[in-house]
Amino acid sequence: MTKKQILLEHFNQTIEETNHLPDIQKQQENFLYPISHVGIKNFKMPITLYENGENQHSIADIQLTVSLNQYERGTHMSRFVEILQDSLQHTVSFNHLKEIVTKVKQRLQADTASIKMTFPWYFYGVSPISQNDNLQYGEVSIESTIDSKEKMMNFVSLTCFATTLCPCSKEISKYGAHNQRGKITISGNISTESIPSDWKLQLKDIAINNASAPIHSLLKRQDEKYVTEQAYENPRFVEDLARLIAVDLADVKWLDHKQVICENEESIHAHNAIAQIHL
Repeated sequence: MTKKQILLEHFNQTIEETNHLPDIQKQQENFLYPISHVGIKNFKMPITLYENGENQHSIADIQLTVSLNQYERGTHMSRFVEILQDSLQHTVSFNHLKEIVTKVKQRLQADTASIKMTFPWYFYGVSPISQNDNLQYGEVSIESTIDSKEKMMNFVSLTCFATTLCPCSKEISKYGAHNQRGKITISGNISTESIPSDWKLQLKDIAINNASAPIHSLLKRQDEKYVTEQAYENPRFVEDLARLIAVDLADVKWLDHKQVICENEESIHAHNAIAQIHL
């Protein structure tokens, strides 16, 4: 009998009727392979962040998983949702994520458990001349894993946007130069148990300050003139942007295994340009 036939026989075996509903997921057999991550994904949930002395509300896209050994057929998906719903009253932090994965690990008797939250994060900028407030956003991911020895590992990622202007276009053109929106993602593992409360702002500043110019949601004519000229005076290839960000990111001591991904939504090409650096 082949391995696949053995598995199918296990999956299709008849369970005796009892006074209770049968729990198929609790079948105990040798299913040949352990599973490193099993659980739920794309679970949407309102969350609260504590930012600069105020609460900020957002919507998180959540993945919550555990490991499964080779002798267990399945996990109990409903328990993931129950635990997440019980956590709604908490402000999101890495201590909060630790509580969730610890509870999931214990309740499902798993060796490891992981949670990943991805959500929009909002911050204010200022128009350079008119000094108008600019509400802007980035995308944040935070991830926590607890292993079989109760060790925690935390991961962060921030994506934001800026303007890049092509040095080659500026050099070879009689006037003007093409520019585009740059998408910048910075990520890494937290190297210590603590992380600065302003970590998102720190990574955002590193990304945007190395671009040709910031992107603004509100610009008056005098602002538009300023940022157009600012970009022209600070041309950046996508390679330049990735390298400049990497230099500043190297000094961030609370982050390990750092990565920078810069992607330009090219304005005169039918493709995007991308550069990636691992530190």
